Amino acid sequence: MVHEFLDYMGAALGMVLIFVSATLYLSGFAVSGVAYNTQQNMAAQAQNLLDYILTSTGSPANWGSQTTNPTAFGLQQANAPPYTLDPLKIMRLLATQNCTLLNSLSTQCIATGILGFYYFFPTPYYLPYTYTRSILVPGSNFEFQFRLQPALNVSILKPTIQESGDGYEYTFPARVYTSSNTPVAGATINATFIAAQCSNGGGPCKVTLFLADATATANSVGQAQLVFQTPTQYPSYSVVASASVAGIQGLGFYSNPAKNTLVYVAVTPQTQNITVVRSCISTPCSVAYPNITTYLVSGGGLTAYSSCPTPKHLTTGKGFESVSCIGLPEEGVVAIGLANSNCNGESSSPNCVEEALVAPVNLFDAFSLSVIYGGPNGQGPGASSVSTTVSRVVEVGGYTYIASLTYWPDYGPVYGANP
Repeated sequence: MVHEFLDYMGAALGMVLIFVSATLYLSGFAVSGVAYNTQQNMAAQAQNLLDYILTSTGSPANWGSQTTNPTAFGLQQANAPPYTLDPLKIMRLLATQNCTLLNSLSTQCIATGILGFYYFFPTPYYLPYTYTRSILVPGSNFEFQFRLQPALNVSILKPTIQESGDGYEYTFPARVYTSSNTPVAGATINATFIAAQCSNGGGPCKVTLFLADATATANSVGQAQLVFQTPTQYPSYSVVASASVAGIQGLGFYSNPAKNTLVYVAVTPQTQNITVVRSCISTPCSVAYPNITTYLVSGGGLTAYSSCPTPKHLTTGKGFESVSCIGLPEEGVVAIGLANSNCNGESSSPNCVEEALVAPVNLFDAFSLSVIYGGPNGQGPGASSVSTTVSRVVEVGGYTYIASLTYWPDYGPVYGANP
């Protein structure tokens, strides 16, 4: 009897263990199902939010050219095809810094990486993430981070320079690659070399811009050589390059400014104004005949857009003097040719300083600029958070970018989700 009782107890205990195990196993399915549904819902919410941001102009539709906060947020460019983003709106997502130009003009700015070249913005300008979140997902427990990266990058490296015939040959190594650093074979690169030169031998200096074009095709590892023929060597020069493959467009810049820049340049994107400020702090100087020309960038190189009328020189002496140019294109590049008064009409004159500064009129095109906007204190989801990321292909200023949105709850991980 005792043995039979123990047998019955063992069998009953086994049944209980099987039942408990089955219950836990089925509960795991239920919890995983909840986590899966939650993640699917997050993905759908993220995609809807990204599409809203990319296809809505916001309100007012031109809020990118204003300093007030919009009442509705969206990056779509007004009167443009869907998924065409407004560069001025994107620039308001870039964090600016306090800066003072040498004439004591204090404002918000972003340095371009080119010596003496700044983008100036009114104060206030930057659109805070906390405000954007409050009008996009009011009362929500979710955070997001928006990213914009060029689909195609063009990197241009320091050239080798050698004599060639009656002039010189500048050879720039170039590389074309994607936002994930994958080389792009077969991309066509069209590039323009820009330098400043002083002419009208012996008379008043007249600054002109020298332009030379080159075309190359990227090899199997995305590399190419850009070769330019020039009549002389230049102490300061720049290269603007566009690359295209399968309908995707990318942009690249190279700059070799003068060691001691003659001027400081401030571009105000909202008004399409540019101001060239002569900077002679301790030594009297004169900048003769500044040449300010804007160009549109196309597959065949640069096309002249406009030349700004400027005085014959920015006055001599110590202190500051400026010349402004208005009516710049919304997209393209501005090239500024300069020379000091010591040139006396000859580039070979002793102490002659010539300089060429080139930068995009539109900051967003500068150096294949990437944007990261949002997240608490600019940070993405933590290691314990469950997030989802969705993407779209968009166009900005005629170039192709990848827009992505990472979306996550601010209250921690979803129960049952994989770590």
